[in-house]
Amino acid sequence: MNMIHTASPKEMANIQYLNIARIFDMPVQEFCDMYQIYFQIGGKRYLFWDRACHTLQQGEVAVLKPFQIYYSEIRDGETDERYVLRFRTELLDLILDEKEKETILEQLGCGIIGLSEEKIEKLYDRFLLIEDYVHQTGFLSEKLLAMAVVQLIMMLVEDDKKESHIEEQKVTPPIEQILEYIEKNYEGTITLEQMAEAAGISKFYFCRMFRKVTGATPVEYINLVRLIHVQNLLEKTNLSVEEIAQKTGLSSSTNLARIFKKMYDISPLKFRKVKRTENT
Repeated sequence: MNMIHTASPKEMANIQYLNIARIFDMPVQEFCDMYQIYFQIGGKRYLFWDRACHTLQQGEVAVLKPFQIYYSEIRDGETDERYVLRFRTELLDLILDEKEKETILEQLGCGIIGLSEEKIEKLYDRFLLIEDYVHQTGFLSEKLLAMAVVQLIMMLVEDDKKESHIEEQKVTPPIEQILEYIEKNYEGTITLEQMAEAAGISKFYFCRMFRKVTGATPVEYINLVRLIHVQNLLEKTNLSVEEIAQKTGLSSSTNLARIFKKMYDISPLKFRKVKRTENT
């Protein structure tokens, strides 16, 4: 068992409790150099990765691997209450050998896990325990923290084996091609007819399949992709709203402002001001 560590467990694990009830929450691109375990206590959160939309609902867990790029958001009028545990794999070295660690992380995988009512209560207690250990000091508390994290992982792995609840939304080939097409062509005009024809299926079937895979209509998804780029340009450039609209396929500043306001209940210029205030 490897007992040599170059960083303290405080640097190797942290936990956050978040309770958000607001209208404005931009879909932001995120990644972390740690494993992340989202435990949704209330409301819902939308996570986008691997060209698919995953809706994290009350009582569900999302597992994200280190350096996995994803987008997350809550939507107009919805709430989001969750715990987020982040940990480095080195933390597990306190109580596991390398082979044991590789095995348990492989079993943990990546995706959404649904839980039974009984398991939800137990998991909530486990998060409270980890929260307590994170704020303690001393070698004993370090080992207790590592043990608590491993036990939490085992609870999730065990639940997956018993109930097969890990969901990895696989993108069907036609839809995968369309998502790639949207990413490459969001600056121009994209019509439903073009997408359905490119997918080789009828417009009706295309819309049904697209919503099933992504959790959004084609128009909603295209606007989401565009607004992610709008957000980046508002925050990082001095381009006017009209110039940004032209660069992101939204045709005009009026159209951009309307879609932006409808989705986030804030104007583009106010968003720019808020973000620049946060960064000063």
